[in-house]
Amino acid sequence: MAKQKVNDDFLQILKTRLGLAERFSGRRNENVKKWIKDYKLETILEAGIEGLSNKIQIPYIFSTVESGLPTIFERMPQIIMTQRGKMDREFTNFASKIWDYLVSKLGLEEEIENIGTNFKLLGMGVAKYGWEVKKRNTIVEEQVPINETESQTIQKMYPVPIKNQPFVKEMKYNSIYFSPESVFKMDDEDNEIPYIICRYVKTKEAVEQEYGIKVDDDELEMLNLSEIDPDLASEDLAKEFRESDLKRIVLYEYYGLLPQEFAGKDWEADQNYYLVFNKHRIYKQPEPIDKKPFLLLGNYGLSTDFWKFGDAKVLRELEHDISLGRSRMMDIRDKYGTKIAIPEGTTVDEAALKRPADFTIMRFSGNQMPVYVTPPPIPEAIMIATDQSRSDIQMAAAQLDISRGGIQSAVKTATGQTIYAQAAEKRLNRQKKKIAMFIKALARNLLSLCGENWDEEELSKITDIPLDEIKQAGFLEKMKNIGTLYDISIDIESVTMNRETMAAQAIALYREVKDDPSIKHEEVLKDALKIGFNIIDTDRYLAGEMTPEQLMTAVQQLIQMGILPPEFINTLIQALQGMGQPQLSKGEEGRPMIQNPVEVMKKSMPGANNLQISAQNRAAYKQTGVPKGPQNI
Repeated sequence: MAKQKVNDDFLQILKTRLGLAERFSGRRNENVKKWIKDYKLETILEAGIEGLSNKIQIPYIFSTVESGLPTIFERMPQIIMTQRGKMDREFTNFASKIWDYLVSKLGLEEEIENIGTNFKLLGMGVAKYGWEVKKRNTIVEEQVPINETESQTIQKMYPVPIKNQPFVKEMKYNSIYFSPESVFKMDDEDNEIPYIICRYVKTKEAVEQEYGIKVDDDELEMLNLSEIDPDLASEDLAKEFRESDLKRIVLYEYYGLLPQEFAGKDWEADQNYYLVFNKHRIYKQPEPIDKKPFLLLGNYGLSTDFWKFGDAKVLRELEHDISLGRSRMMDIRDKYGTKIAIPEGTTVDEAALKRPADFTIMRFSGNQMPVYVTPPPIPEAIMIATDQSRSDIQMAAAQLDISRGGIQSAVKTATGQTIYAQAAEKRLNRQKKKIAMFIKALARNLLSLCGENWDEEELSKITDIPLDEIKQAGFLEKMKNIGTLYDISIDIESVTMNRETMAAQAIALYREVKDDPSIKHEEVLKDALKIGFNIIDTDRYLAGEMTPEQLMTAVQQLIQMGILPPEFINTLIQALQGMGQPQLSKGEEGRPMIQNPVEVMKKSMPGANNLQISAQNRAAYKQTGVPKGPQNI
């Protein structure tokens, strides 16, 4: 009885927190519905404005979001692994392969683009991440011995994993609720968001299979079709549906802090817990978790406000004003159609009157002739107000019409357009940094999860790196320590830099440094092939040998640095003289041999003989001030 009382009290606390979170989140959700309609150009149709024949909505909010999103996010950035601020190159190459796999496998580009759209339009985007394991029962045949000489085949059912990987999910605005005491944090590691509750709608069968609990009929609710599509909620269509197929159960996942009396023996003030409940019972008892698995991306707003807002709130009223003015102008324009007034008592040949002939004799009877009805001109006040609204909306959005692909702007001077362009660039750069920070936090958490849940064999399959090499380098332990001993850095510019620009830069870099002896040409060439030409298997293009010109350049560099004596060049030339071209036997055909490597080296330095080369090397030795080696040769 006491245990039942504790569970009832615990459920009441959870329901209380759910009610508070729903109220705290509900007020904003009502505004979000309006902003979404603005984006979908449905607002003016529902405004109920009387007396207008034309109702047109100017898509300022839509165009601002769609023109800005490609500017702040175009591609997934490359990651760099750092330890105490210094780059770990080998670990970076390894982690980059895991990251590229996750980007492709999980469809991260699409998820981040959806979250970025909410970030621009609504002001907030929320992502939930975690680890997903799915198993499927499969029949496996086994040989079981009957006696020493005979055996029989039996079939056994084994659960076989079909999915063992992280996941990232964009959270809809109406399926997640936050504690009223929350402070906005992108990655809440200090529990400044006390709790987060997620709402899920599932079938009765799915819940019973997942939790092993019999669902009572009074826990079922009718599926809210209006949340899916308003057209599905009409009474006529609802009659055609089978009522039993529309019944669902609503569950709530709780992530966050709990009172000590309900958390467990190992309760700590900053310990997060995960549990599942609905308004009738607790389906999953609390279990401790390291942190709440959510990342928040916020746009405009003060640090004291949890709810952030986006372009829709800034531009909504101005867009409505411009749309109303434009609709009225269209109504007046339509009145300029040809209208003719025929006075009472006047008879006219209407067919001749409508005939579009250049010269027509019109006959009519009566004292007054028919006259054209001319509508009044468009009021100047409407024109002035519309222009002012257009100027205001460009100021609020910090974008000109030309930034959306147009050619008209309320700002006429070159100086004014420059100021607006700079304001737009600064605002987009600020948003670009926020999305880059979000991707960095996402990569950090996903790679850490991979280190905790995958073994070294799985990592070897994904990266195509030998298992022994992974073990020797300790990559698995390093992945587990991401966020503590290791951190992730990304290049913010690479989030928006297009592939053509990056390809041109990689090729230009190789051309610039290919003759520099202090540069690792093989690495630069690999980057040029991979980035510039999208060639993944770069090793098949590398010869692994050094040309005589490269050898001579390297030797010169070593002599000038004092690592080799000047006379070493003579020994090298004598050794290479024996590597001259072999004489072709009679009848031997094929590709002509290259020139003598010794002659190539002689041409690479001023002078025509070995004595001059040695003299120049001695002079170089004196310039560097490095004494000869102990061998004195």
